[in-house]
Amino acid sequence: MSDPLVSVGLPVYNGQNYVAEAIESVLSQTYRNFELIINDNASTDATEAICRRYVAEDDRVRYFRSDHNLGAAANFNATVDHAQGTYFKWIAHDDVCGPAFLERCVPVLDADASVVVAYPTPRDIDEDGRLLDVIDVGLEFDEDDPVERFRRSYEEDQSFLSFFGLIRIDVLRKTSRHGSFPYADRMLVSELALWGRVLQVPEELLFRRLHPGRYVEAQKTYEDQYAWHDTSKAGTVGFPRWRYYRELAGAAHRAPLSAAERTRCYGLVVKWAGAIAPGLARDLLHPARVRLRRLSQRERS
Repeated sequence: MSDPLVSVGLPVYNGQNYVAEAIESVLSQTYRNFELIINDNASTDATEAICRRYVAEDDRVRYFRSDHNLGAAANFNATVDHAQGTYFKWIAHDDVCGPAFLERCVPVLDADASVVVAYPTPRDIDEDGRLLDVIDVGLEFDEDDPVERFRRSYEEDQSFLSFFGLIRIDVLRKTSRHGSFPYADRMLVSELALWGRVLQVPEELLFRRLHPGRYVEAQKTYEDQYAWHDTSKAGTVGFPRWRYYRELAGAAHRAPLSAAERTRCYGLVVKWAGAIAPGLARDLLHPARVRLRRLSQRERS
């Protein structure tokens, strides 16, 4: 398809259980001027066959496959690299979009250049697609002051949900995109809020699937979380809290802010980091604990 206004990125790895439903929810959109970009992270199940079936049936679907599993961050970002549209959204392979998702969100971005993200009210579904709770936490960050948007996006626990909204791709490509560290989705929302307003469409059109295999259920340790984001970091520990606050400071450095606004952002980052000083200290000690645990395991084996 040539010159689509919207690009939808679907990163997937071994998603045979749900990927067809995710694809169908995109292809069923009432707004039609879009492309669907699937990036397969070298799946070893039936994912490739499922995706190629849709490529053969609909010329809006483009399929790319990595030679080996690079980790989620690279897979998410690859869909941005392939995108041709003016607006972009990610969809997780196990989530579902309501048919009017794009129809409701595109006009919000069309109408106001100061808006960088538009997204609908999210709702949870279970592993069989049954409706659960509405996630109604008022996640609009629409203040004129970018520092206030930055502050509120950090302090709202559910801010990461707007990560799956419709985003101006020219702005997205100036950010860190999807980082290779825990809570990178939440950090990206804070960065986008520095570039413009984040608005919520008051309709339930984004359905988040809760099931045992999702990231927050399956990746319990920092080691697992780092490996999920970037397979080259498998077995490493890193300093996740330090990394998160460093990235927040980097977001303020990249954003089009005045010197005074940037200084205020740095002040917030220092304040937030100071509030979790014990956690930052644990980060420094964690690698030593992991090494001791591994040595103990070797000695017992």
